Amino acid sequence: MNDFATAFRHSVSEHSDAIALREGDRAVTYAELARLAGGYRDACLRRGVTAGRTVILQRPRGIDAIAAMIGILLAGGAYTVIGESYPQHRRAAMIEALDPVLTIDEGFQPDIENASSAEDFVRQADSLMYVVFTSGTTSAPKAVGVPDRAVLRLLADPRIGLAAGDRITHVSPIEFDASVIELWGGLLSGMEVLCVPPRDVIDPFVMLEIIEHRADVMWLTTSLFNFFVDRRPEAFRGLRRVLVGGEALSLHHVNKALPYVTVVNGYGPTENTVFTTLDVMTASAVSEIRIGTPVAGTEVIVVDEAGNAADEGELLALGDGLALGYLNDPDKTARSFVDLAGRRAYRTGDFVARGPDGRLAYRGRIDSQVKVSGYRIDLQEVEHAFLECGAGTAKAFVDDGRVQLAVTEGGDSLREAAADFLPGYMQPQQIHLVDVIPTKPNGKVDLPALKALIERRLAGPSATSVRTVIAEQLGVAVHAEDDDLFVLGADSIAIWTLVAAINDEFGTELTLFDVLLDPRISSLEAATQQVAPPSAAA
Repeated sequence: MNDFATAFRHSVSEHSDAIALREGDRAVTYAELARLAGGYRDACLRRGVTAGRTVILQRPRGIDAIAAMIGILLAGGAYTVIGESYPQHRRAAMIEALDPVLTIDEGFQPDIENASSAEDFVRQADSLMYVVFTSGTTSAPKAVGVPDRAVLRLLADPRIGLAAGDRITHVSPIEFDASVIELWGGLLSGMEVLCVPPRDVIDPFVMLEIIEHRADVMWLTTSLFNFFVDRRPEAFRGLRRVLVGGEALSLHHVNKALPYVTVVNGYGPTENTVFTTLDVMTASAVSEIRIGTPVAGTEVIVVDEAGNAADEGELLALGDGLALGYLNDPDKTARSFVDLAGRRAYRTGDFVARGPDGRLAYRGRIDSQVKVSGYRIDLQEVEHAFLECGAGTAKAFVDDGRVQLAVTEGGDSLREAAADFLPGYMQPQQIHLVDVIPTKPNGKVDLPALKALIERRLAGPSATSVRTVIAEQLGVAVHAEDDDLFVLGADSIAIWTLVAAINDEFGTELTLFDVLLDPRISSLEAATQQVAPPSAAA
């Protein structure tokens, strides 16, 4: 089986009465899912969906969205998910790149009751299956077109842990390619996919309960994995294996989890479809984090600056996992997807080292792209957006896992304007206004000198105890005028950690939702002041 439609029909035939999807109290079998998808397929066909045409999906994560995605594919089309939170400028750029034939939103109602028994479109291995957007070096995101074969190759690798009858969670936003392994890896393998609502993903108590009691396989970003390991590593004994990736793994957290669960380090750029290499770590403690060896259907080559095979250098990916390229952008496609002795290869831009056992270790990025909290970000795109908003000179960099931006004009006042160009996950956690951005004799930015300049400029954290805790947990300077955790760069994971630290320090009983609803520092200070001091009398 080398196409999605054939693989899906086979899975439905083999597991027709088994639960395919579960969302809260609602569950559908494989046979029921096929019927739902058939209704969407018919609706797509009536609205002009044909081979290779894209359909935009704008529905919340869950059973209906997944059925719609399958229906699009069975009609011969390709799906693209555009997040509702994306800025209008970015959404417009995405739509322009796609030229979609149809948009399926919450108001779209297929006629499920009268779904026909018509044959599904005959897809091919190279049929366009979905389009996912990645960060580009200008304000225009890159549209990566992924074919059926690239997804189906993942089913052949036993290290991922896909097994009929087991449960795999669906926690990733459907606009990101991690959802591919959760959904299609699960459904095409006869698994039960547990759809976790976004509100539960940010609730540590619910997630820990799911990890411990309700799932067998789970994908987590490195940040989420670290958070749960810090809170209750023994909860992972409920999983058969946990797939972790999106950014470099922490050796400390992996070893803390290994007594309870098999940890699989999943590495790979979007252009080679979810995973390029995997490294399986079991009960024995590990001394170094590796990204491992290629997944099924993928080959990797390491080359030096001259393009010769080497043990250290840039990683190139070849094989069935390769994307078709960047839609409607042959120049970018030609630069990234190169000819290697008559074979097509993708230049990852990642610097790796091959060990004596053949396993690879990740050493960093060659270019300006980084991964932060599981999101791929091009620092040049961040700089470009702020320059468009009047930043004067701008330099983006990552420090302690957080995106920072130095500008010579505007400072924090640029955030609102830049929000029209950048989604929230690409916004810098801190903006530093400096007089000049230092450069080396060759004209390149002197990053160590810039960081030293910023450190000298910043005052120390406020003497207020709550602000001291915030500064320690977020790794940023907290000034007297600061009063918004999100402006300081806190995300939901950071707030989880912060809430726990404040409760430990001050004896409060704050919850995650208390802070999400009111992220003001002054409110946290007020909450700690309301806690009665210990009584001196017995």
